[in-house]
Amino acid sequence: RLLRVRVRAVSLRLFDTRIEADRPDTPAGAVVVTLAGPAMNLLLAAASFRFSRAFCYANAALGLFNLLPVLSLDGGRLLYLLLSRRFSDTVCMRVMKAVTFAAALPLMTAGIFVLLRSGYNVSLLIVSLYLLAVLLIKPEQDAGPFV
Repeated sequence: RLLRVRVRAVSLRLFDTRIEADRPDTPAGAVVVTLAGPAMNLLLAAASFRFSRAFCYANAALGLFNLLPVLSLDGGRLLYLLLSRRFSDTVCMRVMKAVTFAAALPLMTAGIFVLLRSGYNVSLLIVSLYLLAVLLIKPEQDAGPFV
């Protein structure tokens, strides 16, 4: 709202959320809009530290996870914005797919380790499989962070 970016539609899809919004007027505005979600999570984490450690840690984990430089996450949108200043959409998307793959593999390995150690906790494994599914399914024309 501060940057006068109007959200026209939000649609939840199987492997990501699509937000149709006006483009911010400046590259700095695009960065601010992109980082607003993780910033709010980290702000809530800091504000709730004294009152609810569980809420604090959950918000901190969510905010930091969302900053991973992979497709469908805000960190990926930020990386795409930075890359798009120098490279074509095709090159940016190739880099994004490579970075997503490189990030998902260690997460999957950690997810398997956590599952084997706990015997029941599959959450990290599911998240890593989700990231790989996004990598395989995300269409090339859906590259940019602002539709």
